[in-house]
Order: sequence, then C-alpha cells, then structure tokens
Amino acid sequence: MLPFEKLVELFQISIEPWVSVGNEAALVGLPTNASVKRIEKELNIHVPEDYVRLAKACGLYTVALASIGEDYQSSDHILSLNRDFHGEISQDLFGAMLPPYLVIINHGHDGDCDCWDTREVTSVGEHPIIYFPLEGDRPGLAKRFESLRSYIEYCAVTGAVRSPNKRSRRKAKQIIDELGLGEMP
Repeated sequence: MLPFEKLVELFQISIEPWVSVGNEAALVGLPTNASVKRIEKELNIHVPEDYVRLAKACGLYTVALASIGEDYQSSDHILSLNRDFHGEISQDLFGAMLPPYLVIINHGHDGDCDCWDTREVTSVGEHPIIYFPLEGDRPGLAKRFESLRSYIEYCAVTGAVRSPNKRSRRKAKQIIDELGLGEMP
C-alpha cells in the first residue's frame, strides 16, 4: 500500500490533464459527515474512509471520481450519477442502464462505468470495484479491485506515468522509484 501522501501526489498528477480553469467549482465537492451519511443511507453502502481522505486532501478529486460532498445538485455527485445511470437518462444515452446492484463511482460519461458491486463484501470489508461497459463489449478496466484504495492506487499510478506533461511524468516515475515499486505500466 502506498503512503497516503504519495498516493495523493500521484493522483493529482494523474488528473492534471483534465483540470482546467473551469474546474474550480469541483472544490465544492468536499465531503462532510452529513454528506457521507446521506450518501450511505440513500445508496445503502458504506463510503470507505480512503474516499473521504482523498476527497479532503485533493479538492479536485471530482475531475475523476463522483463527488461525495454537499453539492447534491451537481451532475457529477454520486447520488445524481447513480440516479441517472439507473434510469431513463442512461437508457436514452447508452441504450442500457446499470443493474440495481452496481453503484457508479466515476463519471461514466463515456459509458465506461467503474462501480461498487453491492452483491458482495470483500475480505477488507468493502464492496469490490468492477468495470461495467454500457455500450457493447468495450475493453476497459479488466481488473477487479478489493478496495477503493487499491482502485485509486491503480488509477493514480497508471494515470501519472502516462501524463502528457513531461515534468509530471518524470515526477511520477521518481516517486515510484523512491517507493521501490519497480516497473509500472
């Protein structure tokens, strides 16, 4: 498991290409105890502490992940996304909806949905994260993740080493080398 500070650093590098001047609004997605409780009640899930920690440490986390803050009206809020991807909007856009046992945690705007599978709980006490394509048999996240932390680590590391910014990519490789993670994708 990566040290949390390094995970945040790599995550920030990985989302850098999608951060723009208009993304400052994403800062309103900071979680509160009230927002997390509401999400847990409405979606009948437990929001892992690592999600809350990452959201608080990286204010622009909503560039890649569903918001878990009090910005309930945002189209990128986890409650809005799940309402949309389990309803008519998803049917109209993709010709399909998510099965009721999946809770989307990314934006899924391209029909590629990373979701908690609520049918089971892993040995670490979380729902596993799986990939679910809404449009045909598209390749995507082929892995299954036992925890949100392992999912975030995978996304942060793979995204950071592929950064289009040469300096950021070098920084990511330096962090990976310092941690002794060897050759990463």
